[in-house]
Amino acid sequence: NSAHSVKVVGVSTRSLYIEPVCAAALRESDRCRVISVSPLLRQLLIEAVDLPLLYASDRDRALVQLLLLELAAMPAQEFDIPLPQHPALLAQCQNFLQAPTIHDPADRWANTLFMSPSTFRRHFLQQTGLSFSAWRQRACVVTALAWLVAGKSVNDVALSLGYDSSSAFSTMFRRVTGQAPSFYIDHN
Repeated sequence: NSAHSVKVVGVSTRSLYIEPVCAAALRESDRCRVISVSPLLRQLLIEAVDLPLLYASDRDRALVQLLLLELAAMPAQEFDIPLPQHPALLAQCQNFLQAPTIHDPADRWANTLFMSPSTFRRHFLQQTGLSFSAWRQRACVVTALAWLVAGKSVNDVALSLGYDSSSAFSTMFRRVTGQAPSFYIDHN
């Protein structure tokens, strides 16, 4: 197993412990996955927090059964940002994640690492499993999610990431996540 870490910014979390026999239907692979949470699943999770450990009623059992069915139906989201092992490239990636911009060119990275653009692209793909442009876009989306959840406006997020307009950012964001940026803003 390789080392991994998770950074959670500006969100609350809830843990759901599922019996292995029940979890078998949820497993597509042994990989950790980030899933979309529908409004129904969100409410089921909130309700499940208050259930007794041993389900005492038909309602409790039905609620948990529906929760498991809804979990299984949720599509996986590609929100992980794979990082390379190569030290110089890792440093570049970590610097980028401090202030991501959608227009940061691969050629600049290649020059910094003393590589030709084509060698850099091959090396980046081999180290991360993603093309440079796909990795850059994913890093921008994950950063945008954190900023939106923390209360930053869609327009501010768009401009911070280097988009010319909030509509251009929103189009890309919706294409990648399946939701408009406003879906992730807490209106409570």
